[in-house]
Amino acid sequence: MKKPIKKVLFVCTGNSCRSPMAEGYFNFLSATGKTGVNSESAGVFAIDGFPPSAEAVKVMEEKGIDISSHKTRRLSQKIIDLSDIVIVMSDSHKREIERKFKTGGKGVKLLKEFDESDNINSMDIRDPIGMPVNVYRACFGEMKPLIENLLGDICG
Repeated sequence: MKKPIKKVLFVCTGNSCRSPMAEGYFNFLSATGKTGVNSESAGVFAIDGFPPSAEAVKVMEEKGIDISSHKTRRLSQKIIDLSDIVIVMSDSHKREIERKFKTGGKGVKLLKEFDESDNINSMDIRDPIGMPVNVYRACFGEMKPLIENLLGDICG
């Protein structure tokens, strides 16, 4: 029997844009639905202790979700071990994790694997770092239905 998923780990590059937005939205949905599943985030090349980008905070604030207290953290074996599934934003993140860490048979999946449409041009969620807030809005807009599908698959 497959172990139920209780902790999702979202991984991106620096843990200041995509993964904190994904973590914040996932936890908001999970709490609203009282699912008992939570998420955390980390970055394959993150430097510990920095705040999320101001643009990521603004986009999530517009959705009624506060991620301002998030602090970046570098991905480690311990963080992976404490997670049930690892969700990455790009194929390069997946390759880096598979190269550096033992995943213990848990899934390392691209967030775009939860896309139910036929309109996938790329399997990567592009990094908005250094771009204007409208690019962050578009990034979150791309991730939003994927995160909803992920949670639906977990709690299905």
